[in-house]
Parts: sequence; structure tokens; C-alpha cells
Amino acid sequence: MALGLNTEAGGGDFTPVAKYDARAGRFFRIDRTQDSAGNWQTDDVDITTGFQAVMDLENIQIGWVLFAAGLAPSWSTVPLGQPLPPKPSELHKQCFKLNMKLGKSSGGDVREFASQAKAVIGAVDALHTAYEAGKKANAGKLPVVAMTGTTAIKTTGKGQTSTNYAPVFEIKSWVDRPAELSTDAAPAQVSPPPPPPPPADDGDAEF
Repeated sequence: MALGLNTEAGGGDFTPVAKYDARAGRFFRIDRTQDSAGNWQTDDVDITTGFQAVMDLENIQIGWVLFAAGLAPSWSTVPLGQPLPPKPSELHKQCFKLNMKLGKSSGGDVREFASQAKAVIGAVDALHTAYEAGKKANAGKLPVVAMTGTTAIKTTGKGQTSTNYAPVFEIKSWVDRPAELSTDAAPAQVSPPPPPPPPADDGDAEF
């Protein structure tokens, strides 16, 4: 008999994503739409120009993530201030994760913003320091953050030089927490580890 489970990708209750591409120095809103046939399509919408967002730095999470092609991200995160959780695997990398409400010109909705890129983590670390310095004078409010530019970071390894672009974030103002951003502190998130690769086919198995 049929299991009665949803087999369509993209379903479920989740926060849509915005991402920063450190290789290009650009911010993108990741939009998913479904056509009349039920097929899902992903569009990367460039929102770099004029980017602003109310960032929920009060509830930022830190921890580990594994982004693997064809699999959902594997998370192990805790609210900032709690001990860093154990590293789930050698493939996991340190990360941060937070929710933000985009400015109207960027889309106006709530998006999840996360990264494992060191250039982005450094920028958000500096932003959080500025948030900590200003939050006492802006009790109960969240910062409106703009990206005012990028900083090129060159790294050399294995005889090659690569360039990433760290975002430059600036707190422009403080506003009351938008209703769309939950006031509840985000709980720790632990995803199941990705499945191991299938064993080699020896040609003798019946199933």
C-alpha cells in the first residue's frame, strides 16, 4: 500500500535562505518556486546593491555544518554563549547561523543566513562585536545592518593564490524586533549525520 508520505523536494516548514558568495563578493536571495506540474525551481536573486536587513544577532547560533552535494545540510549548532558542540565528523566545518528580515528592496521577508567561509565568519564576528557595544543603549531593539563594501582576502596554498571577498557590515540604525522574527531563543540544532557511501557492488547481491 502507499505510505502516504510527501515525496516532493522542497516541502516542509523551513526558513528560506539568503547566502553570501565570498568568491564573488555578492549577496543572493535563494528563491524556490513551483510550476504547474509540481516541479521546483531554484533562482539565485542578486540583492547585493542596497542590501540591508534586520539581523537577529541576539539569537545567533554557532557550531558545525556539512554542506554536501545532493544532501540536506548537516547541522550541529547551539546558541552563542553555550559550549561549542562536539565536531560531528572530520568533514564538518565551523559555522554561524542567524535569521534576518530583509529590507524591502532586497525582498522584505525573513531569511536564514549562515556560512562556513572564514571571510564571512570574520565579518559577522566584527558585526557582533559592534552589536554588543550598542545593545545596552538600544535595549530590546535589533540592528539594521547594511553591506557597505567588500575586502579582498588573498590566500596562497599548493602553489596557487585565490581571492575571497569579505563583506563589510555596518549597523545603520536600531529598530524594534519585527513581528516576523520570533522572540524565542533558537534551540540547539543537531541534524543526523550524512549517510555513509554505499558499499562497492560485488555483482553477487540479489537486492
